[in-house]
Amino acid sequence: MTEGEIEEVAEQQQQQQEEVKYPEGYNAELWNLQENAPRVDEVGKKLTEYATQVESLTKQRNDLRVKISKGFNAPTQVDEYNRYTPDSKYTTYYKSEDGQEAVKGFNEFALSQGLSCEQHKAVLNYFFETLEEAGILDTTDPQTAELQRRDAAQAELKKIGDNAVQRIAETRQFVNECSFFNKEQQATLQKLIDSGAVGFTACEIMKDMFNNKVANMKMPVRASTVDAVASNAELEAMMAKAYESGNTAALKELIDIQNAQREG
Repeated sequence: MTEGEIEEVAEQQQQQQEEVKYPEGYNAELWNLQENAPRVDEVGKKLTEYATQVESLTKQRNDLRVKISKGFNAPTQVDEYNRYTPDSKYTTYYKSEDGQEAVKGFNEFALSQGLSCEQHKAVLNYFFETLEEAGILDTTDPQTAELQRRDAAQAELKKIGDNAVQRIAETRQFVNECSFFNKEQQATLQKLIDSGAVGFTACEIMKDMFNNKVANMKMPVRASTVDAVASNAELEAMMAKAYESGNTAALKELIDIQNAQREG
């Protein structure tokens, strides 16, 4: 064969090899086309090489972490991070249940990564600052917070208008004494009163409507003081109205009148 023919045959063989489709993850080195099966010895060698490389990289990573830890005097016990003292404005959150849970988790992470106390402090400070900027952490000091609360309360009283304190007290009394509401409903209405001018006004309107309805009821007088009394059907109708409106005083008086009629 001429040199040209040899090169042509070589190119054809190369082309045939390139056109062969090996199973995913295999190549000519790892797959025996004639037997249509992996070259077990070659695959074993590759796996051994990969395992050695992974082990080497893991060791390098651990060695580097140890070197960094020693260089920064990293703690060997998680309790050593408890020396951290946050900025005074973060103290309340830091000592809270949520804060302690978050810090505990971070301390364990810091120990596993070989962070020094200085690095631990820097990261925690950044964490608290991020919470503050996001509006999740309120850092207002108690005295300022109390002043802000009082200013807000005065603003709501101003919205309510004249005799605000007296009107709030009367509405609270109405909610507490009205038997029409159960304990849970009374608690909900009290929270509504406390929520501000809008919530209070809604409760006051309800109180006034209730009182007007009771005032417009035709109340009977006791049988002992008049010659004519209402019929039993009229009494029961008025008793039903008193019950629906929650007027327990009127309901009791109607029952007394009915009993008096029956005894008479």
